[in-house]
Amino acid sequence: MTQTVAIEKRRDHILVRILGDLLTPAITDSLTKIAEIRRQHGITRILCDQREMGKPPDTMAIFMTASAFGADPLRGVRLAILRHEMPEGDHFFETVATNRGGIVRIFDDRKAALRWLRG
Repeated sequence: MTQTVAIEKRRDHILVRILGDLLTPAITDSLTKIAEIRRQHGITRILCDQREMGKPPDTMAIFMTASAFGADPLRGVRLAILRHEMPEGDHFFETVATNRGGIVRIFDDRKAALRWLRG
């Protein structure tokens, strides 16, 4: 499956949809686009829909991406990650981001994710 990341500015949040394999160059480009939208529009909420993601990134890419949510220019952004299910013990991204000051939660319900983002 080829990689595709769609980023869309919504009224009160940024929607990131991952469709296919998620490779490091797509992550880097996506973080740049998200930071630009935040700068231009002041949006501090992101819903990242991973329900159609193919192959996830490797552990180092997950670590680096999670770390970015505790640093400028993404510091203070609320990130809700939406997955079909959350395998027991699979909280690596959330743990790394939170330990660096990021505001991240993983959900399997879209409505719950949006409530948390707006709460």
